[in-house]
Amino acid sequence: RALRAARAADGAAAATDDEKDAAAHAMVDTTFFVLQRALRRGAHAADAKVAGAAVRHAAELVQRPLLDHLQKLLKQSVSSKLAGAALAGAQEGAAALVGASAAAGASLAGAAERLAASAVTQARQAGALRALNTLAQCATNLPKLWERARAELAQQLPPPAAAAALRDVDAAAAVDGAVGAALQGGLQQLSEMVLPRLKPRIDAFAAASYVLDGDDAAFAAAEADSFVSPLLDELALQKRLFADNGLAPENVEALLLLLLRACAERIEAALLDKDFDRLGALQLDREMRALAKRGAELCNRSVRDRLARLTQLCTVLNLDREAELAELWGDGSGWRISGAVASDVARLRVDFREELIPELAS
Repeated sequence: RALRAARAADGAAAATDDEKDAAAHAMVDTTFFVLQRALRRGAHAADAKVAGAAVRHAAELVQRPLLDHLQKLLKQSVSSKLAGAALAGAQEGAAALVGASAAAGASLAGAAERLAASAVTQARQAGALRALNTLAQCATNLPKLWERARAELAQQLPPPAAAAALRDVDAAAAVDGAVGAALQGGLQQLSEMVLPRLKPRIDAFAAASYVLDGDDAAFAAAEADSFVSPLLDELALQKRLFADNGLAPENVEALLLLLLRACAERIEAALLDKDFDRLGALQLDREMRALAKRGAELCNRSVRDRLARLTQLCTVLNLDREAELAELWGDGSGWRISGAVASDVARLRVDFREELIPELAS
């Protein structure tokens, strides 16, 4: 019944986003309440077979009607190419529409058509965010469900029967992984739609020169021209837009961490095609510190793990002399990059003599 009510709310043209969100929350609350009651009754039967059947049935209900419904909603929403057009939010879309209409002299009919398409896109995005929020609810509630089932079974069943039923609970808890995978997959698709908005900021890093020829004035100017602030400003904008459009705080944070990791991978790829001198390496170090600091403030948690490889590349680039690479590598603690990559990165320093750079084992 809870699933039917949620589907009806999603399909109702007159239903508001708040009503659809309320229906989705009610679906999860009702589903888990019913499952908890069923597991409790199974435990009170004092029979291992009955208790085990109740546990297996609860896992099947989560897997099939509930998870299948949410994955279908995600497939219709997040994977739609139309969803990407709405990521800038309704206000930005409206401003762009007005600007385009004025510049091109578009007709009112054309403007109305664009507005209608924007409304469809917003609706698809809202469905995706609602599905992700519901998956996050499920991911939070499932461990609690199994924990309560374990406590009830251990208390109500005799020891041999309880042991068998608890094994059934452990097997049923595997559905947690399916829910988590669906949530992670949906967030990953959402991050891939946002990445094109971040690309110009990363392209600015790729285009910048990090050979400053010992010019302190150029070093000072490079800080003002850094790609980091525009990149984090864009991430902050996306955070606000998704939060304003109803994405749950834990999902917003997870999305930002995915985006930071994707940005780090693209920055690393661009870095390996650049040259650096001493001041250029210092500029990169300054930027990586700013990225870690402001990224942590944006995500409300440490982002060191996402930026670990970049930090290590920066460490290699900031060595004072070539031989220090072997000394540093000899410590052998926590390297995320291979020895071959470390040697290749050292060769990016234009003021290092290549024949003095050690060849490190991977």
